[in-house]
Amino acid sequence: MLALLFVAAASAPPITIVKDDDAVPNAIAAFKGNVVIVKFWATWCDPCVEEFPHFLEVARAHPLAKVVSVSVDLRQAIDADVKPFLKAHKVTFPTYLLDVEDPSVVMAKIDKAWNGTLPATFVYGKDGKLAKSFVGPAKDLKATVEKLLAAP
Repeated sequence: MLALLFVAAASAPPITIVKDDDAVPNAIAAFKGNVVIVKFWATWCDPCVEEFPHFLEVARAHPLAKVVSVSVDLRQAIDADVKPFLKAHKVTFPTYLLDVEDPSVVMAKIDKAWNGTLPATFVYGKDGKLAKSFVGPAKDLKATVEKLLAAP
């Protein structure tokens, strides 16, 4: 069962607290038929913060791709760190905050080879299958997304 708690604020993009190990995989599955970009990041992760503008650039340049943004910040950091970060970057798409007992369960459902290193970006093809994983900087993200969008 999908257990989500909505946190609303007029001045910040929507953040959904995810307490279910299947919530992120279910969100990805719901977009089957589309190219899906899944970004795991945190405000305390310097490489994540550094790379976030590149991720946004690719996401905004390809509106046909669906975006699943997942912060792994602590729940207590929503108001102090996550919302201001998202607002400063003018993020308009929904963001999930992963608040599960064992994040490794979610990681294994996303990519069995992923060890939890951040930032991490996963791109799924229109068939719903993982097409490319980027652990660390997603240097070829734009080319990967464009190739998948062009595919039948």
